[in-house]
Amino acid sequence: LGLGAGAFSAAIFHLVTHAFFKGLLFLGAGSVIHGMHEEQDMHRMGGLRKHMPRTYVTFLAGAAALSGLPLMSGYFSKDEILAHTFVAGGYYVILWIVGIGAAAMTAFYTWRMVALTFFGPERFDRDHVHPHESPASMTVPLMILAVLSVGGGLLGLAPVIGHLVHLPHLLSEWLAPVVEPGHRVLALSHGPHGEVGHTLEWVLLGVGAAIALVFAHRGFRAYLSGTQRDQRLAETRPALFGFLSDAWRIDSGYQSGVVLPTRLVAFVTAVVVDQFAIDGLVNGCASLAKSVGQRTRRLADGDLRTYALWIGAGAVLISFFWMWS
Repeated sequence: LGLGAGAFSAAIFHLVTHAFFKGLLFLGAGSVIHGMHEEQDMHRMGGLRKHMPRTYVTFLAGAAALSGLPLMSGYFSKDEILAHTFVAGGYYVILWIVGIGAAAMTAFYTWRMVALTFFGPERFDRDHVHPHESPASMTVPLMILAVLSVGGGLLGLAPVIGHLVHLPHLLSEWLAPVVEPGHRVLALSHGPHGEVGHTLEWVLLGVGAAIALVFAHRGFRAYLSGTQRDQRLAETRPALFGFLSDAWRIDSGYQSGVVLPTRLVAFVTAVVVDQFAIDGLVNGCASLAKSVGQRTRRLADGDLRTYALWIGAGAVLISFFWMWS
């Protein structure tokens, strides 16, 4: 979205912050799975913050950055892209609305994940599962990435905030020589890119913060007590629950509509066309030539009597042909 809106520096900025908090969350998920003896279903977790305190605290930092809570790294990089998209105007406003919707869903599912994993009642079998904190080889990288997830926004503070604290947009200034040619091309094609005014920037920052806070709160509160919300939905709206549980049928649709037909075409091409048709024809011609050669070589066995027999037979055939014609 950032690249499409011409916000090249903001796109790279979000790539950098995304590396911090998404890397943190993936490694944090690995730490949880390790501490839960390879369990991966959040519905069978709960209450892990007291068993895995270091993983819990660092995971909170990653969740806050991913959901775009104010002053986290993801807040500045995400909202900079959304601000440039909004200012681009025209059809880009539709893309801005899509981005806002994606940000809202992200905040909701992120804090749903936090609630189901680290809060609420313990839903695992205590007789067989004994959660424990991961070793330092796993938690120290989490701590480093947590610091970067929280403070990484300093690389690209919003201009209106940077003006207040007298800090430049470090990443944007560093990338200026690289992205300037792209800005010139866009200016020639679509006119100069609009600038975000201070008032509008404050409004857009406020909208981004409000959406992140509201939907993070809703996602967290909805699952703080456990999986009852999912159970109620499964009982009252089984079709909708199945649709959502099946990832909107996207994976199954891709499997049936893309993967299976592609594998069928590949099988027909590799086995029917290649092995049976092409290889069969080539190998069949070779086998026929070999068989004919094996049979005809008997004509030249080096025996004078055999040669005399064939010469005589040939003379007889020629005589019959001459008499017949």
